[in-house]
Amino acid sequence: PSELGLAAMTWPLVIALSAGAIAGDMVGAFIKRRLGVKRGDPAIFLDQLDFLVAAFLLAGAFYPVNITIALELLLLTPPIHWMTNYIAYRAKIKQTPW
Repeated sequence: PSELGLAAMTWPLVIALSAGAIAGDMVGAFIKRRLGVKRGDPAIFLDQLDFLVAAFLLAGAFYPVNITIALELLLLTPPIHWMTNYIAYRAKIKQTPW
């Protein structure tokens, strides 16, 4: 299959995407600490893309990553992340807008 549809999502792919996202978030947090960024402080793009890049890398072992979809997600994720965080801040769900 050329597209990543529900029928093509096998358990190894699901696990790889999930594990990759968690691992990417942990690596991003590790990098932030090494750079001296305090817990909860923003790190532009690192906070928004670390999980996505790692998920793509790990999932690529089980399924060929569609470059078009990957680029679209890499472009759309940061503004969606910023917008939802701002909305949560304005709704007083979060203490900071990032």
